[in-house]
Amino acid sequence: MDFCGACLAHSPHFNRAYALYDYQGVIADLIKMFKYNHQLCIGNYFAHQLSDLHQNIGINYDAIMPMPLSKMRIRERGYNQVLELLRVLIQRPDINIDTHSVRRIKATAKFADLKPNERLKEIKGAFRAKPLQYKQVLLVDDILAQ
Repeated sequence: MDFCGACLAHSPHFNRAYALYDYQGVIADLIKMFKYNHQLCIGNYFAHQLSDLHQNIGINYDAIMPMPLSKMRIRERGYNQVLELLRVLIQRPDINIDTHSVRRIKATAKFADLKPNERLKEIKGAFRAKPLQYKQVLLVDDILAQ
């Protein structure tokens, strides 16, 4: 397993991360179109790719949790892009998609406009979680940044 310099210096609070693509070039452009220009057909493509990845990783998670958006951001966009990414997996009855145990309690600035250290400050106190009974959780978000 390879680790980036940031993870070697400060271990993250999770033991595994998966990414469909590197956030650069055409992929970054497609994600922005999906998120900010209501191009749900692009999200549908990524949802199928995510479903394929989920099957290939071979780990059965007790629950899959989408990162919650603030109500303001959902009103702004008209949808939760992470739920769109889970569209294919949500249809499977054997997968527990938990959208209620974690909620966003603070609206944050757009991370695209912030530096990594500013993101850490901004995200502090943004979520509240109920006590979880799960042993393994897959947390899903649209972008993983260092």
